[in-house]
Amino acid sequence: MNLSTPLRAESESLEFKLSRLAKAEVGVVARLASLREAAEKLPDAWTGQSNGNRSEILTKPKVIEKISGLEIETADRWNTLLNNLAFMKTSREQLDERVMLWRQDLEKLDGKQREVNGELDRLHGSLKDGILLNLARKIQLSDSTN
Repeated sequence: MNLSTPLRAESESLEFKLSRLAKAEVGVVARLASLREAAEKLPDAWTGQSNGNRSEILTKPKVIEKISGLEIETADRWNTLLNNLAFMKTSREQLDERVMLWRQDLEKLDGKQREVNGELDRLHGSLKDGILLNLARKIQLSDSTN
């Protein structure tokens, strides 16, 4: 039996995990790009309520700020993926403390991706609801002037 067999199995498992997590991050990036594009098209005076916190009033700058924060978090997750990819073929015995921390961060990535997707769902809902409310107000105003 070849001594590298367990390492190869571990590497393939890590390779699969990195691939799966990277695909999920590509999806997050696409959703963020779509939300940013929609937010930037909002009128400057746009307001809406947060789906996560009904008492929070959202404005165009607040939405763009939230999206920017999510983009920075996404960059951090990509950093974790790329650092793990760089040391994917390194045996566990040869990993230094820095790489072990990246591996630990990798283990937390599934949860972080679920959290960010939940936040994107709430933000999307807030934008959609806010846009519909603003349209309803415009229709109501136009009806009252006629």
